[in-house]
Amino acid sequence: MNDEIEIDQLKHTIIENAKFYREVYNEIFDATDEDHELNELLTESVKTRLNNVAELIELKVTNKAQNQALHSVRNSCATLEEFEEKFSELRTEAEKKRVKVKNMVDYKEAKKMLENMNDIPEESGARDNDDLEMVATDGDIFSLYDPWSKCLLRNPVKNSICGHIYDSESVNSVIKDNLSTRCPILGCNNRDFITPSHLIVDNELCERVKERLTTESNEGAESDSE
Repeated sequence: MNDEIEIDQLKHTIIENAKFYREVYNEIFDATDEDHELNELLTESVKTRLNNVAELIELKVTNKAQNQALHSVRNSCATLEEFEEKFSELRTEAEKKRVKVKNMVDYKEAKKMLENMNDIPEESGARDNDDLEMVATDGDIFSLYDPWSKCLLRNPVKNSICGHIYDSESVNSVIKDNLSTRCPILGCNNRDFITPSHLIVDNELCERVKERLTTESNEGAESDSE
């Protein structure tokens, strides 16, 4: 498992834990018997978790930049000393880049889910939640995140029965282990078990997802020498 996937899973765990605590609270207290102090603590904890998510995303971006620096000098240096010098220069340059975490898809998606738990008002100037979705070639709207792994779509495939979108690696891994897997999208009326023959590659869709993620990535990171 690579570092980016591990970071994405940590982010997902933070969100799921916040959801669990909110569900427990709602189960214990109703609107007429609300514990305002506890509710306030939960609301504050959600804000803290969102900050933790932002730190993870920044770590993910930094890690990716350092890996790119490593690959760029790996085969271009004749000696260990030359390698260490060039890698140090590229790593320092990467660390000087300012990351606009709040403009990134990862952060927007986490913020949307956490705010929905507590109905926290959005910060002024925040973009619409529609930024986290895409319009497919047939007009349907879908999330940029795989429903199982909760990671960004890398190689999207479409379920030919219901039209929902998954990440190819994720869905094939799931149906390989469980032949009785149905579409996980909430409200989907498709009751057929997913098979490899149901999964189709839409080249235009792949290009649109790739372009969208590239755009978000470019908006999220901006060079700013210290």
